[in-house]
This record gives sequence, C-alpha cells and structure tokens, in this order.
Amino acid sequence: MKRIQILLICALSVFSLYGCGSSGSASSSAPISSAPPASSTTTSSQTASSVKRLSVDWDKCFAELKPHVMGGDYDYVRDVYIKVDDSKKLITLTAVFGDATKPELAPKYADMVMRQFNTMAQMQDSSIKGGSKDYRGGIYDEYQTQIGIAPASKQEDTSKWYVFDTVPALAQTHKIELQKPYR
Repeated sequence: MKRIQILLICALSVFSLYGCGSSGSASSSAPISSAPPASSTTTSSQTASSVKRLSVDWDKCFAELKPHVMGGDYDYVRDVYIKVDDSKKLITLTAVFGDATKPELAPKYADMVMRQFNTMAQMQDSSIKGGSKDYRGGIYDEYQTQIGIAPASKQEDTSKWYVFDTVPALAQTHKIELQKPYR
C-alpha cells in the first residue's frame, strides 16, 4: 500500500503541476513540462446544465471494486488505487504492475477498471448511466480521469510508466494509449 501511495502522490503532483493534454500520453522524448495543460471539453452551458451531485460513497465503490481488479485474471497487478475529488470533478486511477507484465495490458486494464468503477457507482446512484461498447459510463461525463500505471521498479520515473494519461470529462471514446517507449 505504501508503494501505491507514493505513486499516487507522484501522479497527483505531476498532473497538478503540468497537466496532460487530451491529445495523448506524455512522452519520454519530451519533458512532461512541455505537455499542454489539461483541456476542458465542457462548455459553460454544459457546466450549468450538468452541475448535479451524484449520491455516491466513492471509498465504498473502490473498496468493492478492488477485489475484482486484483488477483485471478489480474495477478500481474501489485496494487491499485482510485481517489475521487468531487470539488475538482477529478478521478485519479493509479496501478502498479509486476515488472514482467506485458505493457499492452495497461491500457486495457485502465479501461476495464474505469468501466467497473462506473458500475460500482451506478449500484449506489441509479441515475448514473451504464457503460456500453463505446461509452465508459455516466460518471465520465462529469469527471475527468487521470491515469498512471507503472511497472513496480519504475514508479519514480513517470516517463517509464506504461500509461500516463488524462481522459477529459465527456471524452468517452478517448483512446488510452501506452507511452512512447512501449508502443
């Protein structure tokens, strides 16, 4: 758990200081500080009409989700953590994978966790839309998601993470991609 907390602190620090654009993942060939600031795809009229408060206990959602996204088919996952900041409409998803894990599993895993997290939230608040093939779920219409997935031995260097990306709110079809060194 200590490793994931360190990873989360690093991710939050980097995301909040530099931001990630919606055009793709951060690249190891360019310093993170050169990444464009996080873009907002929400217009002021969308903001006014969508200011609804979801009735969700996010900690409970994560506690119920965690056993389903670790072990078994996901035995390569060493730790996973999700934090929701309602005031910023921000979900931070971090995970640590075993070093021998195939990098191409990271984007698929991130997408699966996002969908499952929406399902857990939907169980508490039935007004949340469920997911489908091209729709991760209703919470992602309201919340931006920052994703960091790292191999265990490279947690301190974000340029070596498998995934380091931001999915803007309303960007349901945003493709979560591997960072450049793993493509």
